[in-house]
Amino acid sequence: MGEGSEKKIIAEQVRAILAIVDRLFHKDPARFNKLLVWVNWANSKGFANEMILQALQSLEAKEENKEPVVACWPYLTRAVEKIAQERQHDHYKHGDLNQVKDILREVFREVMG
Repeated sequence: MGEGSEKKIIAEQVRAILAIVDRLFHKDPARFNKLLVWVNWANSKGFANEMILQALQSLEAKEENKEPVVACWPYLTRAVEKIAQERQHDHYKHGDLNQVKDILREVFREVMG
């Protein structure tokens, strides 16, 4: 992936994050007045924009299903941490699989000459 396309993806993610923050804030300014602060906090902790976006989408889905989240900051923090754990698990799982494939290719080359 080129640098230009990566920047484009990041810009799209940031726009999507800001759109969700804006929609939620306009629904209930008193409850959602710190969402942008949470986004900045999550970003400063190293969570990728994609993970932050997924956490916000989860919150927005709950709100749309009339399942209001009383404590948004803890909910979002748990959601983004869970997403990060799942990503890490998937990375290691697929990383191990790729490593096994590489070893098998090497063994196959040695055996076949």
